[in-house]
Amino acid sequence: MASDHNKAGLVIVLPRGFETAGVTSWSVRLANALADSRDCSIIAHQNLHGPARAALDPRIAVLDASHLPHSPQAWSDFYLAAAERPAIFLCQQLAESFTACADLTRRTKSARIIGIAHSDNAYDVLLLQHFEPALTAAIAVSSELERKLQAAWPTRTKDVHRIAAGVELGPERPSHSQHAQTREQPLRIIYTGRMEDSIKRVSALPELSASLDRAGIAHTLTLVGDGPAAPVLDALIASRPHIRRIATVSPEQVRPLLREADIFVLASRLEGLSLSMLEAMSESCCCVITQVASGAAEVISHGANGLLVQNHDSPAEVGRLLAQAIAHTPREEFARLGRAARETIRQHYTIESQAAATARLLDAAAVAPPRLWPIPIAPHFTSPTVPPGAELKLRATLEKIRGNRIIIHGTGRHSEELAHVLRDFLADISAFTDEDPARHGSRFLGIPVLAPASAGDTGATDVVISSHLHQDDIWSRRAMYESRGLRVHRIYRD
Repeated sequence: MASDHNKAGLVIVLPRGFETAGVTSWSVRLANALADSRDCSIIAHQNLHGPARAALDPRIAVLDASHLPHSPQAWSDFYLAAAERPAIFLCQQLAESFTACADLTRRTKSARIIGIAHSDNAYDVLLLQHFEPALTAAIAVSSELERKLQAAWPTRTKDVHRIAAGVELGPERPSHSQHAQTREQPLRIIYTGRMEDSIKRVSALPELSASLDRAGIAHTLTLVGDGPAAPVLDALIASRPHIRRIATVSPEQVRPLLREADIFVLASRLEGLSLSMLEAMSESCCCVITQVASGAAEVISHGANGLLVQNHDSPAEVGRLLAQAIAHTPREEFARLGRAARETIRQHYTIESQAAATARLLDAAAVAPPRLWPIPIAPHFTSPTVPPGAELKLRATLEKIRGNRIIIHGTGRHSEELAHVLRDFLADISAFTDEDPARHGSRFLGIPVLAPASAGDTGATDVVISSHLHQDDIWSRRAMYESRGLRVHRIYRD
């Protein structure tokens, strides 16, 4: 079927380019599914040649924005050129692209902007709340995110649309192919996705394997993907011959690996709606995953089409809980749960159903009245990462404990944007801590970055949480510091 040139074109913005991530897979799948019915383009601000690019339909234009300076005017100019004819922009991930899209609504009446919340974190919701005046609609990938976005848009709840991600349905698996039914053969366990610890918590997976070893359960564990935690993970599994990591592979190469597996595991702290999980379910894998607020319980019914385990703060404990769920499940159950998982995908989570729902929304957005961002573009990218008054609140918090030995938890964007405040207290800062293993051993403002578990070895007495979006989550896990005798401080009280 040829594209309908009378329909508004679709422009999907990838602020991080074709990186190995669920957002990239979501975007490529959706563009491929819609390419029959409308002109589709992808704006890639970075990484033009990630593995997902190879799976892109050749009819989809890739607009190279990797050369652009970090200037909102430059980004908005580039988007304007992409909107020479009526276009609908799907905006996601970063405040930078939302800022440029918001400015675009001031420059052309033919563009419509739809924001997407992919993950159950404060950042995605705050982005859509902040830029709501410029957005024609919002897409939530799960019921939990739909509820949160509707709360953030109380006067526009009908403009929030739950459109679940969809995947291709794998072939039905013959019952004899799942060899986990006999105790003589090892269970084949797999994780596919980003090698990252702050959200995906991949450091729990070696402990999963170790716990199964202690229980005498023969198994293999295959980790598929790449990311910032890969070097740390490789070191942890170097002496474990039945664990292997396969670096980034194309989407076409992931499917056969899933088809050979009995169990897919996911240890995430939070999710939106995991594409890796849906893909594994479509290939009849039994999914054993943490029960997070968004996505998991919406798709997995414990004991019916998969297994859910308690979401715990400790990666090691999550690894043990995953292993316990596997060890306590009769082996013949894994095949039954896998078949039920595939049926769940067939009924509710196909790429065809996602594309049809998205097409209806795009057609409605194309004829909706234009929405105008009410203020001129800011001279710098705006971001809800650092709210108004952040500098004064951080300074006041640090002044109260000046003279103590302080640890700053967090070396991300919040700390980067407030580095000028932190520099005034360097004499009191013993260390920075971060939950991303890729940052451990580095330096921030010339001071070592450690794992939170090492905080007790620094001689510090106080910890300050340097985060706005994730403060409540970190505060709920402050026992990781308080158990070592440190006092924990929040910057934002309300």
